[in-house]
Amino acid sequence: MNTFRFFILLISFSISSFTCFTQKNERELKFEQFPLYEEVYTFLSREIKYPCTDYHYSLAKKPDGYYLVLQNYNEGQISDVIYQKIWDASTTKYILPDIETYLDKSGGEIDNPLSELIRNEIHYDFMYVYGYPEWVSDLESIISNKENISSKEYEMLARATSEQASDFIHPNQYGSNLVETKNLKDPIYEKIEPYRVEQFIKRSQTSLSYYNRIKKQTPDYHPLIISDLDLKIAHDQMHCYSYLMSVKEPEAAKVFLDQVNYNEGYLTYTKDLLEACPTNAILLTHGDTDTYPLWYLQEKQGYRKDVLVLNLSLMQTAWYLTMTKELLNYSSELSKTDLTNLYREFFIMEEMQENEEVLPFKEWMDLAKKRYSKVIEQRSNASDYEKNSIYIYLPNAFMLNLNGEEYPVSITNYYVSMVDIVTLDLIHSNPKRVVLTTSPIAFSNMSFLTNCALRGPVFELTSEEKENYKDNKSTDYALKYIKKVDPQMIQLMGDVGKNKLSMMYNDLASMFDSESIQKSLLNELSKKFPNSFLIANYSPEFLTSIAEASAEIDPIVCSKFKEDYASTALSFINKISINNATIKKDVKDLQYIFQIYAEADWQLTNAKKSNFSKTEKRVLTAIKDKLNELSESKPIDDLIWTRGLIDSLTIAFEEIKL
Repeated sequence: MNTFRFFILLISFSISSFTCFTQKNERELKFEQFPLYEEVYTFLSREIKYPCTDYHYSLAKKPDGYYLVLQNYNEGQISDVIYQKIWDASTTKYILPDIETYLDKSGGEIDNPLSELIRNEIHYDFMYVYGYPEWVSDLESIISNKENISSKEYEMLARATSEQASDFIHPNQYGSNLVETKNLKDPIYEKIEPYRVEQFIKRSQTSLSYYNRIKKQTPDYHPLIISDLDLKIAHDQMHCYSYLMSVKEPEAAKVFLDQVNYNEGYLTYTKDLLEACPTNAILLTHGDTDTYPLWYLQEKQGYRKDVLVLNLSLMQTAWYLTMTKELLNYSSELSKTDLTNLYREFFIMEEMQENEEVLPFKEWMDLAKKRYSKVIEQRSNASDYEKNSIYIYLPNAFMLNLNGEEYPVSITNYYVSMVDIVTLDLIHSNPKRVVLTTSPIAFSNMSFLTNCALRGPVFELTSEEKENYKDNKSTDYALKYIKKVDPQMIQLMGDVGKNKLSMMYNDLASMFDSESIQKSLLNELSKKFPNSFLIANYSPEFLTSIAEASAEIDPIVCSKFKEDYASTALSFINKISINNATIKKDVKDLQYIFQIYAEADWQLTNAKKSNFSKTEKRVLTAIKDKLNELSESKPIDDLIWTRGLIDSLTIAFEEIKL
């Protein structure tokens, strides 16, 4: 349970949005009639049972309705696109797709031919239009220069303009194939045409101006995903800085860097990350909030520049890998040509034969390069459809130089990506530099999860396997980290602070063997963050960490928390309706509340079976009644993912006695 919570808490943010007008405008009313992305997916999942022969499935949300999109790719570029309307805005009716001629029925029906559509749900539901080449210009014509533009609509414009701006530097990064930029060449750390730089700067400034209008119109507005508006603006400015640096425009980049303003809470958090790293360490990050403030501190304030900070998401691109290799001080076995050739590849792992030689990593990489050359030759003689199934096969075991020692690696995953290859290369080629990460998921594909040891806010890759990321050092780090937590800094960091505090409770339950130390620290945290504060500011997802820790350390404290939280939980349960646009998130929160009151694990397969207190019974009975209500509602059949959440929670209830 604790391992999963590390992953969930590191990527979890609350999602909410507000508008400044109590009276909704015509645009909002019109697009509220559109079905949720989940409903569209559910409709298609009933109708489509086969993959396409030469095409990939996608979706487009246009002003006149939803479209199923079939896209044909040739050498990584979209070469043909077919649109079929599947929901009409004028009639509010679904339309059966006519794609029989494009289906591949040779292998029979498959479980999930629409797996490519299980992404971007948030953006489709948030935006009026999304997911096709003209969507940005269509959105602008719908909203721009109109009256009563809401803060949510300004955010739509800000996000759309930012995406369009970014595509002038690195085109089609979001997959929309935008009209103005789809034919541009993606630069691999090189200068580009001046007009592209000008367009990027102009549109980025426009995007930022929309966010500033939101600040004036709705000061307490919470944007999508990152719920702190000032944090979102600072992140976007750092995004502009990094993109301009990627095309060798340092002076223009500095203009954006000079505008960045992270509050003291985020800077304290970022300094904690860097201070947990030894001299000359390598730190692998994941998202905006654990990356951009680090770059800001290093580039603007010159703070701890000895630490090499690399973002794993950007390491999927050739331009970022090439830029960092040229600008930053680290060793690598991979040339610019290697990075350009291999960054789109997936490497299929083959089980080692009994007498097969285990290669050193350098020879293993040389083998990958040789096999890449053969694969390119095979693809040149293959059809477009066959090209997509020609991969590089490599043995799943090799010897890696880890912390200066030869370490046997055996990859259990079916494949690894270029990000994994680059990470392995970093470890191998820089044996004197300690490698750390803000989340151990960085090493999951490489079978290194159990080699991670917690070092306060980061994880260190070691040559020894750990249980619960714990060794003597990690316990000492956790002790210092928990004792010095500042409630004011946690408040300033918004959702990031909530996440940080939740991780501390998780550490408290897993890092310490001494019951007296655990109780003492739990008491210290309880004084700094009383139940009233936690309940008023935390979502059910975050509260599960607090409940889990207190249940393991001090059941009396846990019982008090449940008593204090009950009225809030019951009020939330009562308000859940199948007609809420947030129904899937609401049901997920029901699962978290169940975890708290039934003391269940995240999979809901292990829970308290009986002997519930009156408060526990009251909350759990309310959840059960709500599940029955939702299960019997007709609309639930059109929500495939939400239905699955309800079913899993219903099964969990069958195991307990109220």
